[in-house]
Order: sequence, then structure tokens, then C-alpha cells
Amino acid sequence: MGDVLKSRYEILKKRIKVACQKAHRHESEVHLLAVSKGQSVEAIVEFYRLGHRDFGENYVDELLSKKKGLQEECPDIVWHFIGQIQTNKAKKIATADFVHSVSSDKQALALSKYCSQENPLAVLLQVSFREDIHRGGVSPSSLRQLCHQIKAIKELELRGLMLILPLEMEKNPAQGFQCLAEIKRTIEEQDQLLLPELSMGMSNDFEEAIAYGATWVRIGSALFGTRNKIK
Repeated sequence: MGDVLKSRYEILKKRIKVACQKAHRHESEVHLLAVSKGQSVEAIVEFYRLGHRDFGENYVDELLSKKKGLQEECPDIVWHFIGQIQTNKAKKIATADFVHSVSSDKQALALSKYCSQENPLAVLLQVSFREDIHRGGVSPSSLRQLCHQIKAIKELELRGLMLILPLEMEKNPAQGFQCLAEIKRTIEEQDQLLLPELSMGMSNDFEEAIAYGATWVRIGSALFGTRNKIK
């Protein structure tokens, strides 16, 4: 397993480097988030030994299980929560180092109860271009107000925006990436809010996302292969 994962990792890093060069960006601007949802702890350890530190989980119980199981062997993993937020699980979700999927002030306030001003939780706001209860997200029309609401919560650190493409955009992902990049730029210019991070792009479209300014690309199958079911 180790050689296969190492090869995938090296190929992916090279593809990210090439995509950055084509976009006239430095490769240090783009971070790889290894989406380990449904993957084994053994695979995570293999990538950790290759020097990788950022791993993303969609389900909070799986996140907590892996975090606890790997805290001694992989002590400096940075855990990202990228799934839908249920406010009744906010205490567990707040144990992550980075949350990509905040989409309401209610969610933000629930998370903030378990954080501190001295060590604020890094969060991104998930933007949705259509109402989809299965994917979540805040509409572009409500995003500006939510940005200001989050900025006022001292226990949270607003770092930027996140996008999961709606199904109808998956055949033309550039449309969604460009739209989010323009929304980010508009808010920064008109509201004087700094939004340094853009989490967008997955295994099938991350190179296009990099071209439009992604700073986090969320890669699962291109790294781990077929997802397993966690028992």
C-alpha cells in the first residue's frame, strides 16, 4: 500500500505545481487537503510519514475517532471538518483545527461556545449557488451580512470562503470557481474584509480551481483511491 500511496501523492503534488505555474502562482499559495473520509488510519499514517499534515473529515464521529487513535503516532496532524454542521454536535466539531463549512450565524454561535478568544477557531463560510439541503451553504445574497456577523464573534477567525459545486455546475466547474473568486474580491474591496482562503476544487477539477485562486484543494479519491466504509 505504501508505494501506491507514495506514487499518488507525488503525482498529485506535481500536478498542483504545474497548475500553479500555468496560473502564474507560487505553489506555496495552494494547500492540499487530504480528504480522509471513509479511509483507513493506516493510509493516513502513510501520508503523514510522507510529510503531509492536513486531513479533512465529513463526519464528526469519524473525525473524533481518528483524532484520538492517531494523537500519539501523528501528533501534529491538522484536522479539518468539511461536512455539514449540526448545531447539536457543535462541541465535537469545535475540536477540529479548521472548519470549512459554516453557513449560518446559528452554526457560528454554536461553535463559538466551545472556543476562546485566545485560541479562536479558524472557519470558512460555505457558499451555495442554489438551495440544496444535502450540501448546505449560504447564498451569495446573504454572504456579506454573514461575513460581518462572523467577524464580530471573537472566538472564531474568519479565514475565507468554501465551495461545493452544485451538480449542474460539475460539467463546467470553471463557472462556479470564477463566480466565487469574484464574490470574494467584491466583498474584500467593498467591505474591507480580508478573506485570504478559498477552499474549492476536488479530484476531478482542482487544476481549474487553482487557476481561479483556490488556496485549499480537497482531494480524496486521487490520493486514497476507492473509499471504504468505516465500521
